[in-house]
Amino acid sequence: MNYLQVSIGRVGRLGAFALTLGALSACGGSDEPLTGQRFAIGAGDVIAVENVSASIQLPRAVSNAEWTDVNGSSQHKFGHAAFSNTPTLRWSADIGTGVGRDTRITSSPVAGGGLIYTLDGSSTITALSSDGVVAWTLDTTPVGEKSADGSGGGVSYANGVVYAGTGFGELLAIDAASGNVLWRRMFEAAIRSTPTSDGRSVFVVTRGDVAYAVDAKTGALDWVQRGATSSTAGLEGGASPAISGGQVIVPFSSGEIIAVRGNTGELRWKEAITGAHAATSLAFIGDISGDPVIDGNSVYVSNLVGETAKLNLTSGAQSWTLNTGASDAVWPVGGSVFLVSGHAKLMRVNASNGSVIWSQQLPQFEKPEKREDNIRHYGPVLAGGLMWVAGRDGELRGFEPEGGQLLTSAIIPDGAAAAPIVVGGVMYILSLSGELHAFQ
Repeated sequence: MNYLQVSIGRVGRLGAFALTLGALSACGGSDEPLTGQRFAIGAGDVIAVENVSASIQLPRAVSNAEWTDVNGSSQHKFGHAAFSNTPTLRWSADIGTGVGRDTRITSSPVAGGGLIYTLDGSSTITALSSDGVVAWTLDTTPVGEKSADGSGGGVSYANGVVYAGTGFGELLAIDAASGNVLWRRMFEAAIRSTPTSDGRSVFVVTRGDVAYAVDAKTGALDWVQRGATSSTAGLEGGASPAISGGQVIVPFSSGEIIAVRGNTGELRWKEAITGAHAATSLAFIGDISGDPVIDGNSVYVSNLVGETAKLNLTSGAQSWTLNTGASDAVWPVGGSVFLVSGHAKLMRVNASNGSVIWSQQLPQFEKPEKREDNIRHYGPVLAGGLMWVAGRDGELRGFEPEGGQLLTSAIIPDGAAAAPIVVGGVMYILSLSGELHAFQ
């Protein structure tokens, strides 16, 4: 999940100038209205397409035991999860602080070792069983800090360890079964996204556009790579690194993407995703909003303001670009790429050439007559033969992938705060109020 963070050069641990977007206005309550100029966050979709229904060969749905990172794996690519196409709410559990005036949820849950792990808006990690029973909780707030000041970051899972990056600029390794802290390491700036691990190292990106690799067992520093310093706005809760074959793809708020060797940090290539529409109100944001996704020898990546690109994993060369951005990681499967655009469109794109096969408009505004208060949609996720999108408007929607028709929906109490995950045939969604909902 992304919030606008305006940054000038290098940024302090808690950020420089922060603008809370209109997306937070849906949180309700008696808080005083925020002052200052508001921006509607969204990519400048200007693509007009004639929708077609095209066959697609989906991989077999599997009942997975883990969901370790963005889109389920350290490559940010999963495939097809087993799930019902007529889900109902099974249970809900309180995981702590939700989204509010001063708090953010910027990470989906992860799962492994028989538990689901969440990070709330006040820097607390909660581990729950598949029945919603709390196994342990851990407040990651450093001594002398206020918990709400550390909103942001995220959690991942690898080899029995939960790795948590926080808005306080700290990376923690936590025993997944007990919740005991194995080690913790402080950085010079807030960790802006979910850590990613290949089992040997853990990779994080800070708000100062610096990438770090640390030893997964000890927390000792392995290497550092500095990105191009951004003088534009960035996202609080940005994109996280992806890993494949010993190579790490690192995104920065400047729109720069680099590929480095995971064991040494040696730079392999770098590329910039800079496409934008001048007409969009956030054309000054260069940040990567769609986490890099590795599919074979291809990398898919998006910025917020109007470009999705397919890159060659080996060389970084662009295969094609699409004149729309994605708000989350894309989902490549069956020769197609599915994405949710910043203007609330679920889209299917031909993976070979970037042409749009179909585009379905999701509800875009809470006040459509005034075109105010954007509705954020998270996903998509392929499960049970459908592409699922979770909305802040309180709807879980399932679309058939061939032609994009809406086939089913379910109510998400209090609305979604992050993308769904699917484990063991159950879909888990974090809500704006700080509850974990299980659908089956």
